Amino acid sequence: MIARAVTGARLRRAAWFFVALSVALSGQATSETAEPQRVPTVTRLVQRFSALETGMHAAIRAGDRSTLERTLDEQFEMQVTAAQADVVARDAWIVRALAEPGAYAGNIGGFAVRDYGDIVLVSFDWQVHSPGKKHGGKTLFVTDSWRRHGDGWRLALRIVGPAKEPDAVIPGWQEGSFVDKRY
Repeated sequence: MIARAVTGARLRRAAWFFVALSVALSGQATSETAEPQRVPTVTRLVQRFSALETGMHAAIRAGDRSTLERTLDEQFEMQVTAAQADVVARDAWIVRALAEPGAYAGNIGGFAVRDYGDIVLVSFDWQVHSPGKKHGGKTLFVTDSWRRHGDGWRLALRIVGPAKEPDAVIPGWQEGSFVDKRY
C-alpha cells in the first residue's frame, strides 16, 4: 500500500510537471505566432506589369519610339488629375515623353495591380527625375489602365497626379493644351 502511495504521488508530480511544461511551451508558441514576421511577396501580376511599366520607361529613356508605339493602345490618352477635362492624346504624349527622357529615369515602385479580365489597373508611385526642371524630385501617383491585346497588353489610359506635393508639375502635360472630349 505504501508502494502504491509513493507511486501515485510520483505520478501526480510527473503529471503536474508535464502540464506545467505544456502550458509553458504553448505560451511560448503563442507568443511566437502572435506577431508573425511579414515577408513581402510579389504577385505574378505585379511582376508582369511592373516589367511592362519599367520597360516602357526604359524605351522612353532610350528614345525607342517604335517600342513605345507598340506599348501604347491606339486610343491611348493621358489625363492629369488637376485638369480632368484636359487629356493628352497618344501622338502628342509620345513626342513629349521622348523630348524629356530624363524624367523617366526616376524610380517607380509601390505597385498595386487590379485584374478585371481584359482590363488591368496598375497603380504606383513615380519619383520623377529631372534635374533643373520644375517637376524634378517630385513624387507622382500614377494609375495605368492596360487593355488586353492578343496575347499581350497595351497601355490605354494613364492618369497622373501629385502623390505628396500638390504643386507637382507632370511630365508630358502642358496647361491649356487639351482635346475637347465633350460630345
